[in-house]
Amino acid sequence: MLKILLAKIGFEPKAIVFVDDKEKHTQRVQQAFEGSSIDVTTIRYSAEDKRVDAFMAQDKSFVIAQWNRLQHAYETQNPKRIHKVVRKTF
Repeated sequence: MLKILLAKIGFEPKAIVFVDDKEKHTQRVQQAFEGSSIDVTTIRYSAEDKRVDAFMAQDKSFVIAQWNRLQHAYETQNPKRIHKVVRKTF
């Protein structure tokens, strides 16, 4: 996506610094720019691994229900409903 975005806006940076918590994402960015003139540095950020693992292990039914309510409000384009859902959620 980054490569496509840069091509669409016609911008070729001299360098890219990409930070992500997933190693596969950093590897994919490296691969996407292999052979290009852009200097790419990727960093795998691991400081939040324990929190991410805890989030992934927990029950997400409440968050999913919130998302579904918000998505429905946007799909119906009901400004009052959107505001109500956002206020309840956040």
